[in-house]
Amino acid sequence: MEITCLALYAFLKEKLQIEEPDPKLADKEIHQILLYTGGSCREHVLYLVTGEDFPEEGMMIQIGGEKTGRWMIRCAEGEKYSVVSCILELFQNFLRWREQCVLLAERDHDPEMLLKLAMEFLPLDSVALFDRDYGIQAEYMSEGFVIEELDMEDGSRLQHNEKVMDNSAMQALYKNDPDFDRTFRTCGICLYLPYSMPVPGGCVYYCNLFQEDFYLGRLVFSLKERGDNRGILKLAEAFCSQVESCCQYIFLHRNKENHAEPLEELYKRLIKTEEVDLQNAEAVLAAYKWKRKNCYQIFCLAPNGYFHSDQTIAYYLEQLRGILPSVLLTQTEGKIYGLQNRDMQTEPEFHQKLVHFLRENLFKAGFSNVFRDFFEAYRYRCQAEDALSLGNEKDASIWRYDFADYSFDYVRRQCLRQYPAAELCPGNLRTLMEYDRQHPGSELTRTLYQYYISQFNGQLAADRLFIHRTTFFYRLNKIRKIASFHPENPKETAQILLAFQLMDAPLDKGGKT
Repeated sequence: MEITCLALYAFLKEKLQIEEPDPKLADKEIHQILLYTGGSCREHVLYLVTGEDFPEEGMMIQIGGEKTGRWMIRCAEGEKYSVVSCILELFQNFLRWREQCVLLAERDHDPEMLLKLAMEFLPLDSVALFDRDYGIQAEYMSEGFVIEELDMEDGSRLQHNEKVMDNSAMQALYKNDPDFDRTFRTCGICLYLPYSMPVPGGCVYYCNLFQEDFYLGRLVFSLKERGDNRGILKLAEAFCSQVESCCQYIFLHRNKENHAEPLEELYKRLIKTEEVDLQNAEAVLAAYKWKRKNCYQIFCLAPNGYFHSDQTIAYYLEQLRGILPSVLLTQTEGKIYGLQNRDMQTEPEFHQKLVHFLRENLFKAGFSNVFRDFFEAYRYRCQAEDALSLGNEKDASIWRYDFADYSFDYVRRQCLRQYPAAELCPGNLRTLMEYDRQHPGSELTRTLYQYYISQFNGQLAADRLFIHRTTFFYRLNKIRKIASFHPENPKETAQILLAFQLMDAPLDKGGKT
């Protein structure tokens, strides 16, 4: 944030009678002010020059003498010290103002005080900060700012600044247009074109504030009419960047609870099926350089047969954060849930470190399938939980369970949740099972099972049953007389194979059905 010659001209104009400076040199930053005594001039220096031919009308800014192209302020010999004092005081005020802006933006993160500070130094009539919904977060006006009123068609009266500061059409666009953020992606300061002259004798400008591609709000300010405002606008643009930095910090930390990072808080809300603002959520992902369609995996950790209080789980959670800092971790319902972004650089030797933690602290882990949509986290949280419960039921000696290894067990559990296996069998299979119950030793159901899992290869089925090929085909003909089966029908075949899997009978070990 530097002050330029044009900005200096604008500040001095009220105190010094000066002519318009050359705009070609307007962007030169002033780092030093010296009395000009002749000789070569240095870059980016503003010189104070005295001369006998000083114009009667007073002080003026001119482009330097014969050998220079630098800015100079020409003043009368008797007035040069008052001019120097005026300029030095201005620079001291500017440096103090700049330092306060940096502290408020980077340390205190206080946008309201930033706006108040802007009114103290910049020659503004008014300044206001709007949030994403066009609600006013902070607003200040100069003491001499006069608000005029307009007569509306409906007989009401509207103040000028209200027309500038409350744009209902833009608020409606924000609510209705899904591409709002992209539509209003403007850079720098823009003239408020719909209402460019609502304030008597001044102009209104705005600057949109963003976090990555996420629209945070709008800073609107009005300048008094001073002719060429480019110098002040240059300073105002640098000030807008300070306000944007402050708003970005607030945005990233406003959802903080118990010192949780915004990304962790978002993950926690998703796995608990709490409502989230998708645009806000995508902006949080972007802030951490994550993408919605990255490759993710969730794991669920639970104590191995022991009850732990929430405080104990929180202790283990902090331990795990130290071991796996690149993994998102949270706790809920007595379990720890972790999310790994496999497309980002993750903790080296991730699985070895996790297994070591599990064994040291007597925990077990269930892993979901890999997925590619961050906002589907809840569904895969359920997968991790089901992998843990199903795997532990099947083999309690294992430390880690993957849902891919137990997906059919999940299907079986879901199928049997309401109906017994026999009720889910097709009619022809139930007929055959009833025949076996009435004729002990017939073993026709087991024969049919081996025929299906042998992919209708009679010789292979006979070998698995340890019977002669002739005996097998005798049984198969008997089966066809009792119940009609159609191996060529894929739907029926799938139903029969599923029904066999749902039954607990040891059909492939020679047991009775």
